[in-house]
Amino acid sequence: MITEKELDKYWGKRVKIICDDGWNVTGKPYGFTDKLNDPAEKDVLTFRSDRNGLYEIYLENIKEVIILND
Repeated sequence: MITEKELDKYWGKRVKIICDDGWNVTGKPYGFTDKLNDPAEKDVLTFRSDRNGLYEIYLENIKEVIILND
């Protein structure tokens, strides 16, 4: 799991997100909703995928974030 504060180093960069269930996606962070403003009361990263549009990913499900250099 990553924290909201850790997200700062990924803004504007192309990254690969790997979730705890093995699912992964590449693209760029697009937005953030904290648990106080989310109906499920969880911190949520909105992520723009390279291929499939936008995803919302709960921070608690993110296992690893890798910065890509391409």
